[in-house]
Amino acid sequence: MKFWTKDRQLTPSWHFAPTSFKLVLEHLTTIAYLSFLPALLLNAALAMIVDGQKFATGSRLDQGLGLFALAALWSLLAQPGFIYFQAKAVQGTAPSTLNAFKHGLSKFVPLALCALLTGLAVIVGFILFIIPGLIALRAFLLAPFYIVDRDLGPIAALKQSAADTKPVSAWVWGTIGVIIAFSFMAASLHDIAVIGPALSLIISSLYVFGPALRYADITNRLSLDQKSASRL
Repeated sequence: MKFWTKDRQLTPSWHFAPTSFKLVLEHLTTIAYLSFLPALLLNAALAMIVDGQKFATGSRLDQGLGLFALAALWSLLAQPGFIYFQAKAVQGTAPSTLNAFKHGLSKFVPLALCALLTGLAVIVGFILFIIPGLIALRAFLLAPFYIVDRDLGPIAALKQSAADTKPVSAWVWGTIGVIIAFSFMAASLHDIAVIGPALSLIISSLYVFGPALRYADITNRLSLDQKSASRL
């Protein structure tokens, strides 16, 4: 049975933007602790480091390096919980901030290995030839959600993500394209004096649930089609 037909299209990627924005507003506190605040601190630390180097201010540089280490640690430990939170929030079962953080820590190693393998695959693909790198980017984009939502290991998650996204690569590329568009908008605001970094983070966070919504869209449709196929 052919699951993906013209009358059974997936959701266009731009249509996820309003839903993502709504989820951001509904879960602003959790997003702040698990993503926004550590990213804002990283930006502040980098600004302090640049100022310290530019004006030869040793104390400013030391403060910036200390803040950068703190923000980097916060971001590193919180990111797995944020991925778990995204996967559950788009399904309507958003956990508390603390529960998301705890569950994320339990998936820290497989997620780190998944990120490492994905990065290597994309980099090697681009070095050898651009097309394999692009294919790897599409294939493995959703792998972290398979780890936190289905308890798969990193290798199994990469394989499952590649298998599930291959028949619907156009929709996955659409999601990547929207992410890039929001990234360009965020980058254009970053250099505005004083408020630029904060505005940049706000804009980039508006589509933060896009990949998770695409994951849910694909897996839900697969589940429905497999149930339909089993009845035939």
